[in-house]
Amino acid sequence: MRLYSSRLAPSIVLSLIAVLLTTLVTPSPLAAGTTGKIAGTVKDAKTNEPLAGASVVIEGSRLGARTDADGNYTILNVAPGKYRVRASYVGYQPQTVGNISIRADFTSRVEFDLSAEGVVAKEVSVTAERPLIIKDQTSTVAVVTAEQIRALPVENFDQVVSLQAGVVDGRFRGGRLGEVAYIVDGVAVQDVFDGGKGGARTVEPAAIQELQVITGAFNAEYGQALSGVVSIVTKDGGTERLAGNLTVYTGSYFSARSEIFQNITALNPVSSPNIQGSLGGPVPGFGEKLTFFVSGRGFYNEGYFFGTRQYRPTDVLSQNNPDNPFGLSRTNDALPAIRGYFVPGGAPGSANTYTFRDKTGNPYIGADGQPLTVATGPDGKAIIDRQNGMPMYIPYYVVGRDRDGVLGVLNNYQNLGTGDGKTVPLAPFTRYSGQGKLTFRPFERLKISANALYENETSQGYDIGFSRNPGGNSTGYREGLTAYLTTNFTLSS
Repeated sequence: MRLYSSRLAPSIVLSLIAVLLTTLVTPSPLAAGTTGKIAGTVKDAKTNEPLAGASVVIEGSRLGARTDADGNYTILNVAPGKYRVRASYVGYQPQTVGNISIRADFTSRVEFDLSAEGVVAKEVSVTAERPLIIKDQTSTVAVVTAEQIRALPVENFDQVVSLQAGVVDGRFRGGRLGEVAYIVDGVAVQDVFDGGKGGARTVEPAAIQELQVITGAFNAEYGQALSGVVSIVTKDGGTERLAGNLTVYTGSYFSARSEIFQNITALNPVSSPNIQGSLGGPVPGFGEKLTFFVSGRGFYNEGYFFGTRQYRPTDVLSQNNPDNPFGLSRTNDALPAIRGYFVPGGAPGSANTYTFRDKTGNPYIGADGQPLTVATGPDGKAIIDRQNGMPMYIPYYVVGRDRDGVLGVLNNYQNLGTGDGKTVPLAPFTRYSGQGKLTFRPFERLKISANALYENETSQGYDIGFSRNPGGNSTGYREGLTAYLTTNFTLSS
């Protein structure tokens, strides 16, 4: 009897483990690419014969490869950016090619022709140029690098996207706003509720290494997109030293049309302050294996619409509100907070007297058993009269007709306001955002990144109806936190 045993090859086992990890960790069927590739050949400059075993490395990094028997090499998992690649071989002069631009999901070819060393060896340096035709580009894509973003007068990535062809006000090729997929570091981050930008809103321009805008013919790796795709690759911390930047600026609105805009002629140099900065580099004690990158921004804009805080939201004629000093009438008779309207002719012999009625049209009867009436007296004031006791005077403002044709009385209640009378913005906007990224490279083929994005917004929409009661206007709040962990493992090089 002969016993047979079989054993899977190490490469097959490793491939199965990688597929299993991808299935367990990746929430979507396919993840968008965030790295590029460098490929090419190393040959003898005189004989054009391939050089097997030549060393090709990216300067300033731990990435590299050796050529095969045909002189071909491939360096995978290269982050977007510009690099210098050096090729060397025993008995030949080393050659360095600079200005090599790497884009996510694309291959950059770098060819080396090495010359045999003479008596004095000298390294050859070459400047690379990107070809006009990119053979592996299968979609309509615009790529914006970190250098280009620094040169643009933009405050957020939306403005960078809007500069690309086919994009108008966030709409791609005439589509809807919710039809665009937003991807950060290969992870879809759009808001599943309304299809908005989601976590991508938090990424500031200073934190972007590369931004791709795809407006048509997307690859299969991009899902849940109909009109377009915006793919952002965030920066990793450098491996050599700490580096950062800080930007502070402010401004103010000004107009000579003071009859239209209140407080617009008063210059306020801190009406729209903006502070943003970033810092990245190696984590002390870990060398090149662990790096970090953080960025943040604080922004406030008070706008150009202003009002006067004459009233507060608590200024209502209701005894139930302890903060209201006018909760009781002068007769100590509670005046509840009730809804309704005034109609004329409530009191005999007085053409300017109005009776308060509820929504059903029935007169509101006070505690004294009499209808609640409002009359304009000879002094131009309206009087809340309960037919007994001391009346309470309220300045009369205007009489008009509502949409139902019922004559109504509007009072400004100027003598009842508890506001401080200060001039305040009617449409302020405040935003805080931050991003942090840790990158761990235990060895050349493995890269683990942990990223967190946070944003907090507070805003008010302009409403002239609250120009005297700014605190009564609704306030919008937005807060978001996106965190993800990505792992890149190169099976072969």
